[in-house]
Amino acid sequence: MGYRGLTRAAQRIFGEGASVDERNVLHVPGREAVPLPATDTGARLHLEAVRRHGFEWLLESVEIARHPGDDRGCDVPVHVLSDPHLRTVSGGDIAVNPGGQPMLYARMLCTDLPADADFGHSCRHGPPPHDILVWVPKGRGPTIGYQRLREIAEHRNEWRTLVFSPDWPRGSDRDLR
Repeated sequence: MGYRGLTRAAQRIFGEGASVDERNVLHVPGREAVPLPATDTGARLHLEAVRRHGFEWLLESVEIARHPGDDRGCDVPVHVLSDPHLRTVSGGDIAVNPGGQPMLYARMLCTDLPADADFGHSCRHGPPPHDILVWVPKGRGPTIGYQRLREIAEHRNEWRTLVFSPDWPRGSDRDLR
C-alpha cells in the first residue's frame, strides 16, 4: 500500500488533513504525530486500532522480554511493536511457554530496543537492523497498550481480512470483538 495508500486510509478515518509520511508517521491536525509499524500489515492494523480506540494507547509503553522467565526485560512504546499474535513457543532460546499456554508476542526491530536495555538479544546472527520476536507479559496490571495489542492478536485473522478488503476503512465499522 505504501505511505500514499496509508494516507488515503488515514484521510477516510480522520479527515482530509490526515496523512502518513514516508517514515510511516501518522499526522492528524491537532494531535501528536504517531509512528506506525514499518510493515504495511502492521501499519494497517495499528490504523484500525487507532480508529477504534483513539491515539493515546499507541503512545503508551509496555514491558517486553525475550521469553517468559527471562528477567532481562525493558519497556518500549507500543508503536515500535508489530504483528501482535498469540503463540505457545517463544523467540530467542525457543522455549515452550509455561503450561503450554498461548501468550502475547510481537515483532520489533532490534534497533528499537533502548540503548541501555539489558535484553536477551545479541545480533550474533547478523547485523542490525532485523526483526526480533518479543514476549509482551501481562504484568502486574495490564496497561491499555497491552490490552489493545492483545485485542489485535486475538482477532488477528479477522482484522487482517478487514484491513486488506477493498472497502477498508469504510467497511471497518462492523464489530469484530
